[in-house]
Amino acid sequence: MKKIMISLSLLFAMGVTGAYAQSTLTPEEQVKQAQKQLQEAQAALAKAQEEAKKAQEQAAEAQKQATEAQQQAAETQQGWTIPTAPVTTPRKTTQQKQAEYDPKSDPKYLAGAVTTDADGKVVFRRHIELPGKTKAELYQAIQEELTELTSGDQEITGSRISLLNPSEGTVVASVKEWIVFQSTFLSLDRTEVDYNLIVNCHDGSVDAEIRNIVFRYEQERPTGFVAPADDVISDQQALNKKGSKLSRGFGKFRRGMIDRKDQIFDEIQNLFK
Repeated sequence: MKKIMISLSLLFAMGVTGAYAQSTLTPEEQVKQAQKQLQEAQAALAKAQEEAKKAQEQAAEAQKQATEAQQQAAETQQGWTIPTAPVTTPRKTTQQKQAEYDPKSDPKYLAGAVTTDADGKVVFRRHIELPGKTKAELYQAIQEELTELTSGDQEITGSRISLLNPSEGTVVASVKEWIVFQSTFLSLDRTEVDYNLIVNCHDGSVDAEIRNIVFRYEQERPTGFVAPADDVISDQQALNKKGSKLSRGFGKFRRGMIDRKDQIFDEIQNLFK
């Protein structure tokens, strides 16, 4: 009996030792296991960062919509109306051809080309004389012009006339459209830009203003961004240190926005020609 117990004890000890040996990893296996765990952790972190970025963008968009809704509600109580969208024929936007010269050093795009308000926000303004036209005539013409503008082929869903005030002679458009930097058979480089276009009509003249400009560039890519114009097309962001040329990064945004605002203001100025 004593021999049997000794034999069983030896067998049990050998089993435990074998199991321990099987569960112990070699140094190489430990390194591989650590690398695998590191890769899994990095993947989880990247996913969490992407979800956080999307959540931040959604929160910013929700905040903007809430602010616009509050503004519209307040203004509606003061004689403003929110128009119903008319049925229109989309206007074909004429893209201005790039002249054969180096636009980076064109004074049109350099210091002073981008103006700001008292709060440092980018705002474009133009006073346009239209002699012989009454406030009512200009209000009607501007409403029709902005209706066509917000239905052009470069416009994005949501681009519309958002507020009207006949007594004040004011038309407000919430514009969402594409600005195309380069378009070829193989590639398309463009940005979405959102802004408010406000036109105040008077007897014989109008005051046009573009403000609240936001760029939304390649949001599906890691290098994409959503940013206000103040952080993209200001002198500090879009010009070189000497202020003599457009910068490589944001220069195209500054050039594209300046060309677009000139096109809009020119079309208003030429309404009755």
